[in-house]
Amino acid sequence: MSSGLSYSTLRWLAKGFQALIIIVVPFISINNNSLLRFDVPTLRLYFFGNPIWIDEFFLVLLASLFFAFLLIFITLLFGRIWCGWMCPQTVLNDITEVFFGRSLHRSYLRVGLSYLIVALLSVFVGANLLWYFVSPYEFFDRLFRGNLGDVVVGFWVVLAIVIFLNLVFIKRRFCASVCPYSKLQSVILDSQSMVIAFDDMRRQECMNCNACVRACPVRVDLREGLNPACINCAECIDVCKRMTTKVRKASLIDYRFGLSGQSMNPFRPQVLIVGLILLVSLTALSYWTFMRKPLDVVVMQNQYFQPRVTDEGLVINSYMLSLTNRTDNGMSLSIEAKSKGERLKVSPDVSNIGAKAHERLPIYIGIPHNNQQDYIDLVIRSSNERVYVKTLGFIRPEVR
Repeated sequence: MSSGLSYSTLRWLAKGFQALIIIVVPFISINNNSLLRFDVPTLRLYFFGNPIWIDEFFLVLLASLFFAFLLIFITLLFGRIWCGWMCPQTVLNDITEVFFGRSLHRSYLRVGLSYLIVALLSVFVGANLLWYFVSPYEFFDRLFRGNLGDVVVGFWVVLAIVIFLNLVFIKRRFCASVCPYSKLQSVILDSQSMVIAFDDMRRQECMNCNACVRACPVRVDLREGLNPACINCAECIDVCKRMTTKVRKASLIDYRFGLSGQSMNPFRPQVLIVGLILLVSLTALSYWTFMRKPLDVVVMQNQYFQPRVTDEGLVINSYMLSLTNRTDNGMSLSIEAKSKGERLKVSPDVSNIGAKAHERLPIYIGIPHNNQQDYIDLVIRSSNERVYVKTLGFIRPEVR
């Protein structure tokens, strides 16, 4: 980067923006529902204020596939850019190193204070993770009243301990050796993906100051070639630029599309294939999300009622309606049945269902004995002007 802000400054801006989003999202509500939260007691995922019920979790699968292929697509084009700029592990390690960077070579008081700050950070991050399962408003209300609950407190303590141990002892080792994405990138990357690379054509200009190695969080020496442990944080670029500027030369390390530094080619086969899969998964996710119905209706034969003929000559069948209201408002339902255009007797013909409620409603339908149709149409109209039509089989008992 020839001018402007350093990569380090830009990364801190990106990390600050990401941290702000992760902290603020649990506090945002749409239609009195969380922007993003999985409610464990009801087994519902709230996404942009819309509840996704447990029987709709195929949408979560579609969303997971979309984001997985999106990550592969970004990696094919821009390499391991996620790791160095937006990964929470990297962000937390960078924040931790602000306190631990050189404090271990100073007084015991400074070291102890650093441990205390990281411990408090771990407690906060653990609570922040819980807010994606327990509303932060409920969390703080129960916390101040002293009845947060053993389960929530237990998870909070375990999360805080794991995060603290990770930040103090594991740190960058996770990125360099354990992270599955670190291993997967060696399979995903091709010869034209963006990487941070040393300009081997100018090797004779290297001053062998080793500043790039000292600045690297995972101690990678890019002069020896690409290394899967590199998290693309660009610290080596900034420090190399500072050193080479002193002798009025350009940085020997920079972002490149492939080792030869050619321009990006987004139309290569790998990118096109993954892009097509990404488009298909996005289309499927958008279609099924748009096709979601506010009222889910399932109709089954009522096994506790045997079809019968009344003294008035009506053949009676009973059905069990399984109704799920997926909205935040109650609904009024009108129920009718038809056969060959003839309106049939239905009991009950109206019903109400509460917000976010699931109910089972037995209904009874009578058809004249001289009507020999084996199928009827059940029509349910909701107060939000949606119409649900179900074609049902009709059983005629033997008349002796």
